[in-house]
Amino acid sequence: MDRKINKKMTREEHIKLVKRFYKRWLNIFLITLFLCVCGLGYLWLWLLNYERNSLTGSINAYLKQATKGKYTQIYNQDINNFIELNSKDAYIEFLKKTYQDYKYSDLTYSLVNAENESRFYDVSASGVKVSTIEVKPKSNNKSFVVRTIFSYLGFSFDVLANQDKFYINDHEISDTNFPPKETVPLAYEKLGLDRKLPKVNRYTVSGIVGNPALTFINENVIAVKDATTSHYYIGEKPTAQQQTDFEKTMKDVAEVYSKYITKDASFYQLSNYLYPNTDFYNIIKGFNNQWFSPHDSVEFENMNMYDIIPIGEQGFIGSISFDYKILAKDANKTYKNAYQLFFVKNSQNKWKLINLVILENRES
Repeated sequence: MDRKINKKMTREEHIKLVKRFYKRWLNIFLITLFLCVCGLGYLWLWLLNYERNSLTGSINAYLKQATKGKYTQIYNQDINNFIELNSKDAYIEFLKKTYQDYKYSDLTYSLVNAENESRFYDVSASGVKVSTIEVKPKSNNKSFVVRTIFSYLGFSFDVLANQDKFYINDHEISDTNFPPKETVPLAYEKLGLDRKLPKVNRYTVSGIVGNPALTFINENVIAVKDATTSHYYIGEKPTAQQQTDFEKTMKDVAEVYSKYITKDASFYQLSNYLYPNTDFYNIIKGFNNQWFSPHDSVEFENMNMYDIIPIGEQGFIGSISFDYKILAKDANKTYKNAYQLFFVKNSQNKWKLINLVILENRES
């Protein structure tokens, strides 16, 4: 009798022991599963946060916004993270024209330049450039901010004399926001004339859509754009005497240059106005003007000179436009010409041309 009871109790205890065993392992499994779920959830959140805040993730998030048309949201982000030099309407219109025809999946990007803390990427679709974006770390260095800019090269401004305060779209360009580089004016950098030319403060500003709207406190200060680059020269207007001197020089050079092109003047006559051994000198020296058809005479009409700025005492820049008439027995032709001219004084204190840029040249 006692044996049967002991056997029965042993079976019950065995069942309890088995239940306890499985319950313990079930609890361990559930705890392990809970920890794994928490770990995976944390990992997912970490990866999501990394994706949002990493350089690549920041670019992807920005391009998704842009292609979804969230232009106002982008502009509001920009004014908090960048020195925004564009008006809201102008910038949103620029974003719309840039991205409205594309889907996020259409876009790829590649690094084109890195400068200080910023990196610049060209965004493309099917091998065609769509935009340029600037990416830089936030002040906490834990995430990145992105914006679309006109060009990673931006605009540069050579400020002559003491005219070191100017505004772009009513925003002051200061040494604090845009630390300048001291150098000689851009058009004269390769001439080896640094000692005789004035030093300028060069400010480089990116993020401007279209040409900048420049304003100055001093009404006597002007800005002249270099026709070949996104570069401006800022300084005081010429005096009355300088204006007279500059205009005469420009007129003489433009006329003899035009005559040389049409075979009405020799290179010897033109070379009297040229500074030797510049790129322009070497190019124009080898110019073939044998193609021009014979004619009887030439005339100049409607001559106008504008955008004239002194470069210290030893240089100046100016533009000139005019109608150049070629007169012949059979037919007359008129060419509407416009040039931007760059001058420097030589050792004999005479103005010499270092470069000529054709602004307009069409037959009428």
